[in-house]
Amino acid sequence: MYSQGSTRMTAEYKAFLQRCLGSLDADKGTVKNKPTSLAKRRVKLNGARMKSKVGAHIYISKKLKFPSYYGKNLDALNDILSTVDKPLTIIIKNTKTMYVNLREYGQAIMGVFNEAQHSNANLEIVIKD
Repeated sequence: MYSQGSTRMTAEYKAFLQRCLGSLDADKGTVKNKPTSLAKRRVKLNGARMKSKVGAHIYISKKLKFPSYYGKNLDALNDILSTVDKPLTIIIKNTKTMYVNLREYGQAIMGVFNEAQHSNANLEIVIKD
């Protein structure tokens, strides 16, 4: 037998549904809008902001919201980009300025982005100069 009120959503379950489905009408238990988790996330990177190796990794990790354990090197960048599990478009502008600032390392960063794009169907890299 169900106790009185057992069909009501608990606060924890409502929070779970909101994370998964978007806004929820608490009174009716219905979804108000489309799930945001299914939309492709878009992040814009500005190559002109990448002025040093360490600075580039700090900037990239903040913009892409990498976990705190991110190693701030090319291998770590490749590891995270190759495991992106939700659709993500990264738009990179001012790559020429990045190449001037970082020289070969700027090319190496772009190589990691391009390689990750080819190995991960969830990742799209767009260059806008």
